[in-house]
Amino acid sequence: WKLAFVGTMANVGQFIALPITGFFSDRFGRKTAFIISTLCCGLCGIIKSFSTTYTMLVLFEFLEMALGSGIYACGYVLGMELVGPSKRAFGTLFINSFYTSGGAILGFVAMWQDYWRDMLRWLYFPCLIVVAYFWLIPESVRWLLTMGRQDEASQIIRKAAKRNNVLLSEETISILHGNVQEVKINPTGRRKKNAYPIASIFNSPALLVRLAICSFCWITNTFVYYGLVINSASFGDNIHTSFILGCFIEIPAFICSYLILDRIGRRWTLCSSFFVSGLSCLVLIFIPTHSTSLRLVMFLVGRFGITISFTSIYLYTTEIFPTELRSSLLSFCSTVGRIGSAVAPQTPLLANIAKSLPMVLFCGTSIVASILILQAPETLNAKLPDTVQQAEKLNNTTSNTQ
Repeated sequence: WKLAFVGTMANVGQFIALPITGFFSDRFGRKTAFIISTLCCGLCGIIKSFSTTYTMLVLFEFLEMALGSGIYACGYVLGMELVGPSKRAFGTLFINSFYTSGGAILGFVAMWQDYWRDMLRWLYFPCLIVVAYFWLIPESVRWLLTMGRQDEASQIIRKAAKRNNVLLSEETISILHGNVQEVKINPTGRRKKNAYPIASIFNSPALLVRLAICSFCWITNTFVYYGLVINSASFGDNIHTSFILGCFIEIPAFICSYLILDRIGRRWTLCSSFFVSGLSCLVLIFIPTHSTSLRLVMFLVGRFGITISFTSIYLYTTEIFPTELRSSLLSFCSTVGRIGSAVAPQTPLLANIAKSLPMVLFCGTSIVASILILQAPETLNAKLPDTVQQAEKLNNTTSNTQ
């Protein structure tokens, strides 16, 4: 139980910190939040490698996830806000391919360096190099515009145009400034710079419903995804091989999500991938334990499906909420999702009660999520909304194409 408790405490750290990270990102910028989260994660991870007691190990596992929980969410939002609607699916593929490559590297490092202290130092040291990103990457132009910092946004756009040998006219810049004024002076007359923008969602029943649906889908994703990862040892003859294969199966899953997200839409991609994952978990219940090869294949199919849904839910959550709330609500959904990942480390213990119980839970939650997601609006080809009013205009049948 001590090993399972370490994983649970890591997710508790994320559960507590992600809303704060989202607020910090919306308030002080995506780049700043991303870099600080990465540095904190690296420092805590290195200190954790010097743990002298179990309590110290658990404490720094908690602090690592609490202080570094914004790495993926902030980095993802920053990346998505730097690209246009037609390139968001490719951007998701690009970001997540590096994510799963990191997971595979973890598996290989664990095979090569089985002493956990040295392994942690090898894994966490690169986080400290990210401090150079302060000078290497720009802040989100969209975030700068919604914060009324047009001059900084214009400088970034001019610099990008120059590097791409694109002639940027003053008329284009003036249109940019005009769009900012449209966002700042919205139909409600509310000031753009609101100290607590998250409060505006409580005046929007439509966004609250979407938030509830997205939150459940996040719980399902984290529960099933991390549950399959943690239980991967039971699906093959070698724990390292099963883990690495599980990482590599995510690459074709990312490619598949890229190919279908812009064809059948976000909702149906999520619906079908949840269903595939749930169905594979159902089949696993009836496969004998000694059929390790067949169990490994079905495990990889389930991992394939839940990876597509995990990839898609990040993109979908980014698109469905307005810029002024995007990072906060993405962090909120991710925070609620930690309920699933906090429970996931305990699923091997549930197998002691009934061997099929973990798969039954994975199957049930996946099928329910596949039904619920169809009640949310489609965002295919939709312009990223900047305000609550723009986000509310999204509906189940049409998109506001850019």
